[in-house]
Amino acid sequence: MCSRLDFLPKWIHLYLEDVLWAMMIFLIIGMLFSRKNTYWVAASAILVTFSIEISQLYQAAWINEIRHTKIDGLILGFGNRQNISKNS
Repeated sequence: MCSRLDFLPKWIHLYLEDVLWAMMIFLIIGMLFSRKNTYWVAASAILVTFSIEISQLYQAAWINEIRHTKIDGLILGFGNRQNISKNS
């Protein structure tokens, strides 16, 4: 997505997809738990997004195979894309 936005500064290319993904998680948690206050929703979204980012440090072959599928890659994150592309 970001590769099509050549008119934006390069630092935006680095973080735009992650920011949009984190906002999506925040909105989903906010819709699921609409009676909770904003701070609880924000803390939950941060916990979920950090957990997924940290899980990408684990690069076992079996979880990388799961990450190759589109939906699981979007949920679990693609991890280190260089390592995954070497295994393809």
